[in-house]
Order: sequence, then C-alpha cells, then structure tokens
Amino acid sequence: MDILSLLKKIRWGSVIGLLLFIIVVGALIVYFPTRYSVKGDVGVDVKASPSTVKIGERSKIDIEITNLNKNREVTVNVEAKTYDDALQFTHTEDKYEAKTDVLVGPKESRKLTFEVRPLSGALPGKYRIDVKAREKSYAEGAEDTLYLKVVTD
Repeated sequence: MDILSLLKKIRWGSVIGLLLFIIVVGALIVYFPTRYSVKGDVGVDVKASPSTVKIGERSKIDIEITNLNKNREVTVNVEAKTYDDALQFTHTEDKYEAKTDVLVGPKESRKLTFEVRPLSGALPGKYRIDVKAREKSYAEGAEDTLYLKVVTD
C-alpha cells in the first residue's frame, strides 16, 4: 500500500472536525478563569498583585464578586482572612480579617481590593489567604484560597 492510497482512505472531514474541537477546548481552558468559584448566585475570583513580595512590601488582594441571578440584586458579604501573625491586612479594623458588604445588581460584577503586607518577623514562604463571598441572608457562600509568596531580598 502506497502513501497516496492511504491518504485517500482518510476521512478528512472527521480529522478537521477533531482538530477544530481540540482548538476550541484549548481556547476555553486558556481564557476561562480557572480559579472562579460559585455557590448559589454568587461567584468569586481572587488574585494577588503582586503574588510575590518582600518583607514590608504590600500586595493587593483583588476580589471580583459576580451576581449570577438575572432578576434581582443581592447584598454580598465578603470576608478575607489570614491565619498567620506575620501577615496582616492594612487599613482594616481587624489586622487578620478584612470584610465588607457589596450591593451587586443582576448579572453584574463588582471589584474590591484589600491590601496585605508581611511584617518584619515574617519567614520566607507561602502564606494562606481565604476569601468567602456569600449573600447576606445565606450561611454558605463561594470560597477561594490564594497563597502570597514572601521572599527575602
């Protein structure tokens, strides 16, 4: 069997269809936010900017809250917590917890920012920050966790 007869037997429509499917799935994986968490009608996505800091530097914790309900606005309670004395929120009443309520319209998103900084006694490593967003009238909500990397010079 030569190559020409082998090429004639291939179902090129199926091959092209399979390649298009792989390209579409790959694009969805690349462009869809992988850290997005949803519970009920509330979604949350959390990022640290920068995700690596030196001792004493500040990092912004960017939180995007989404109301997936298309008919009503919701009040979302947002809480961010750190569990180590060496990492603290700035400009908040509680140094280890930042919280606020946000009104989000139907099918809308809101962005919030909290600042954290490692204190002078912080050891190099990854520090955990948990973020929970829930409708004010519900006990459970969407949760996300990120890790801030602290380095020395």
